[in-house]
Amino acid sequence: PLSGRAFGSTAAVRSGNASSYVEEMKAAWMADPTSVHSSWNEYFMELKTKGEDGSSLAKGDETDPETVQAIASDHIKMLLLVRSYQVRGHYMCKLDPLGINDANLHVDKFNYRGSAEQAESVPKFLDYRTYGFAEGDLDREFHLNAGVGAGKGGIIGSNQKKTLREIIAIIKEAYCGTVGVEFTHIADMEQQNWIRNKFEKPKKFEYDAAATMRLLDRLIYAV
Repeated sequence: PLSGRAFGSTAAVRSGNASSYVEEMKAAWMADPTSVHSSWNEYFMELKTKGEDGSSLAKGDETDPETVQAIASDHIKMLLLVRSYQVRGHYMCKLDPLGINDANLHVDKFNYRGSAEQAESVPKFLDYRTYGFAEGDLDREFHLNAGVGAGKGGIIGSNQKKTLREIIAIIKEAYCGTVGVEFTHIADMEQQNWIRNKFEKPKKFEYDAAATMRLLDRLIYAV
C-alpha cells in the first residue's frame, strides 16, 4: 500500500519536497482513508474539521516535516522491535524448568548482546535500545495501527494506544515465556495473523471453566 512506501522513506520530507509528498498522501486519503497510516488519517480529519486543506504543511512549515519524519521513524522502529520478538523471541523461552542447561544453546550472549550490562538482562536483538528507543520512551504512548495481509494481526494492528513499556511486556510474555512459537516461515499471512492474535495479548493461556475441563479431559484421555 501507499502508506508502506511513504513511511518506509522520508527522503521527500528531508529534501524539502514536502508539497508533493503531502499532496500524494492527501490524494490517497481522499480515495481511501484506510490506505494511509493512522497518523495521516488523524491529521487530515483534523484539517477537515477546521476547514483547512493541509497547505500549511505543504508550503514549508518547518516544524511539520520534522514531525512527520519523527512519526515515520517511530513507526519503523516499532515494527522492527515487534518483528524481532516474533522472529527470535523463542530463543529466550523458559524451556528448562529444572535448570539443567545454564544457557540457551542457540544464543552466544556476547555475540548477540552489546555491553556487559545488556548481557545480564536481555539480548541485544530484543533490546528496545537497539532499535533507537531510549529509556525516556518507555512511558510514551504509541498508536498501534499497522497491518499486513488479510486483516491486521497481533498487537501492531490492534488499533490501541499503549506505552512502550506495555508493548514490550505483552510481546515478551507472548514469545519469551514457557511456550516457544516459530511461525514467520509460514507463507500464508492470514495464518500468521491468526497466531499473532492468539499470542500477542495479556494472559493468553487463561481459559474459562468449560475450556479448562475440556483440556483436562483430553489430557486424561491421552494418558
